[in-house]
Amino acid sequence: MPLIKHRPGAIRAICILIAAGLAILALRALWFRPGRGWAGDKLWQATFEFSFLAKEKGAVVYVAIPVDTSQARVLGQNYFYPGLRQARLRDRKGDVRESVFIAPQAGRYFLRADFQIYCSPTPQWARELKSSVLSAENRDLYLNSEPDIGLGKQRTQAVFQELFAKETDQNKLLEAIADFCEKKIATRSVKGADDIERVLLRRRASTLGRARTMVAFFRIGRIPARLVSGFVLADRPEARPHYWVEVYQNHQWLAYDPENGHRRQLPYYYIPVRRGGDEILRIKGGKQLFARHIITHVAKPKGLPFGDEPRLKEVFDLTRLPIATQTALIMLLLLPVGALITTFVRNVVGVMTFGVFSPTLLALALVYTDWRTAAIIFVIVVIIGIGGRSLLPGLKLMQVPRLSIVFTLVAITMALTLSLLDFIHFSPSGLVVLLPLVVLTNIIDRAYTVADESGIRDALLRLGWTVVVAFVCVLIFRWQWPGRLLLAYPELHLITLALIIGLGLYGSRKLTDFPVLHFLVEDRKKEKKRSADAIE
Repeated sequence: MPLIKHRPGAIRAICILIAAGLAILALRALWFRPGRGWAGDKLWQATFEFSFLAKEKGAVVYVAIPVDTSQARVLGQNYFYPGLRQARLRDRKGDVRESVFIAPQAGRYFLRADFQIYCSPTPQWARELKSSVLSAENRDLYLNSEPDIGLGKQRTQAVFQELFAKETDQNKLLEAIADFCEKKIATRSVKGADDIERVLLRRRASTLGRARTMVAFFRIGRIPARLVSGFVLADRPEARPHYWVEVYQNHQWLAYDPENGHRRQLPYYYIPVRRGGDEILRIKGGKQLFARHIITHVAKPKGLPFGDEPRLKEVFDLTRLPIATQTALIMLLLLPVGALITTFVRNVVGVMTFGVFSPTLLALALVYTDWRTAAIIFVIVVIIGIGGRSLLPGLKLMQVPRLSIVFTLVAITMALTLSLLDFIHFSPSGLVVLLPLVVLTNIIDRAYTVADESGIRDALLRLGWTVVVAFVCVLIFRWQWPGRLLLAYPELHLITLALIIGLGLYGSRKLTDFPVLHFLVEDRKKEKKRSADAIE
């Protein structure tokens, strides 16, 4: 039996699709070549992804929001927080704005925040900083010790007395401390590099350790100072937070970056996120498990008064669209990937699923909502839906009224299940509507039809393989990067089409044709009678 069926037209189509996909990729690389350097205004997308463990019911999560400056502004923000409840924004001391989320119960959660940031080399927005007038309370806050910035430790005090105690002029003291932290401390990410005492002992520090050391010396010298956490805007798939220092002098905050040697004023592409601390994410009643930060340059979307003149080629650049639109498009572009996986399972492995797109849509529901909520609703709806459908075996209805009955049962069951989950404080996600009513309706109707024709074993096998394929899709979709890659290069789906055609030409033995795996498939004799079920 040949591996590939002889279909000259199909093979020719595969070659054309692959060649076209590669050609468009090359053309995109030349046509959308990003500009280099900081020659003009730019629009950036900053994505913060966190995984954390809530140790108790009611654990509170605080996400710091990028701060507007005279040369940068946050144009849009979007959050994805399955299973959490969002509270209103709050302002904290230190010119910090935070989004607040509450965990309704103990457990592991995922949170993503997307921000669109526009920055310009020339000041676009005149802005009076709230911190321009420092209150007595805040002055004490920025002169006293903190858990990670101890002022009374022996080595810290000894080095300050040795190097800086004789400086009586505040301006000279500022410059002397900046010189020491820039030139006498090397940047090394070693154990203990964040601790001030070890930094002064070894003269090696991380970016955070160097900034903490500078803050400690300023405060010992009675100069109000605070640590700032933020980012340097540049295309980085794995960006790291950057830390610098702000000093209050002459009724204004002056910025010092001891690692890069910037003093009093930073380049416009420095974006502060949290002032007065080093945490982008704070958790009360839990702990952070994972954090990732992604900074990407995007084209200025149409409609910005300061954006580029719209060009026809921008139609082919999906990354220029608003964040909410990008999220929806990623879901849309992942559908063919799920169809490819389903085609492989059916044509090469040799097992059946309920339709081609049902496993993919179930996978998207699990990825883009709280998976526990989606799984519970799926199980309850299938059990009650099949049970309700089985109460009507003698009606012998036509297809349309039969599907309408099942559709009504599914809708009622979903609504009641969501209400029940809320009643027991399980926090059903509002995005659970991604679990499509139409898909569940078709799955239940087909499961009952197969059970009617071939027995409950075949129906359960097909339902099981639908869930298995959906689980495989979930594993792929949770990587995040496939969706982002397809958003940037949608022409890759030409190659997806070529692969689907290739799988359609597969003519060799399927895996389940081997006798040892026969128990994984339905009755072969009855399968031909239901061939119409293979197309959704």
